[in-house]
Amino acid sequence: HRVSIIHTNEVPSFEPGGRVARLLRIPAVTHVRFPNERSGYEYFLRAGFTRALFVSHALRDMALSEAPHVFRGKSEVLHDGVEMQPEATSAEIAGLRQELGLPASATIVAMAGQVAEVKGIWDFVDAAAILAQQ
Repeated sequence: HRVSIIHTNEVPSFEPGGRVARLLRIPAVTHVRFPNERSGYEYFLRAGFTRALFVSHALRDMALSEAPHVFRGKSEVLHDGVEMQPEATSAEIAGLRQELGLPASATIVAMAGQVAEVKGIWDFVDAAAILAQQ
């Protein structure tokens, strides 16, 4: 079983995989999930990549503006996939609210995904505190 491609999930983790790909003379692909500065892109991606996969057009545009020489001609947008679930019925929602002890008339605001500072968790907490006072 020969390795035929190296993929890294984010720019800062690319360098070791990029170096291995270069040694093995195979393609190296990295996801780009967060913005960086020109110097960061240059540093982390200096091993050379075959293709950068951005999770949004906005992020790709920012990176092309910040470091066009790094990404031009070697980048695509590949949105993170989400498996859509069937929409819950009114009865299912009422049952879940009751199970969780949430009043039927209460407005519920939630944050889905990784709970990490880079995701803006403190902005969410601040906003939730303001809404709770209203």
